[in-house]
Amino acid sequence: MLTSISAGADYGKIQDDLISCDIQSTGMRFLGASQVLLLFEDHPSMMHAFKADLPYWDKYFDDIRPWLCTDCAIDRLAWIFIQRLPIVGWNRNCLATLLKSTGDIIGFDRLGLRRSALVSLRLLFGTRSDEDIRKTIILHIDGENHTIRIDEIDSLHYPMAYSIC
Repeated sequence: MLTSISAGADYGKIQDDLISCDIQSTGMRFLGASQVLLLFEDHPSMMHAFKADLPYWDKYFDDIRPWLCTDCAIDRLAWIFIQRLPIVGWNRNCLATLLKSTGDIIGFDRLGLRRSALVSLRLLFGTRSDEDIRKTIILHIDGENHTIRIDEIDSLHYPMAYSIC
């Protein structure tokens, strides 16, 4: 089954809630940043889950349908590093506004937030861009200009074991 993830869904809880709803899925795979492929043992068990009226479906997904062999990722996941963001900008609304032309925030590197000196931030991000994300933004706050640097982190050099929230 292919699902489109709802805006604002908690990616970290999708699989846990799938298990708690007693859906007989054999697993899940993210297909890019905005879709999940739910795996089942066989076609009848997939169709049973598909037809079930579960609050789980509406909580996390906008669209649910059987997958097609032509389905593919329409976007990708990327870790980005934001530098020199003033403390007043350390909120989801400001970050979403800064990044809206580039993609959507999926989560924060919680371990990095604990160790941070409030001068940098790592985010898990969904983007349709094929290019590495690299930009400088001038943010005007309280009469001052702040130069914010946003760079995609090379996934080969960034451990994906960080937990997100």
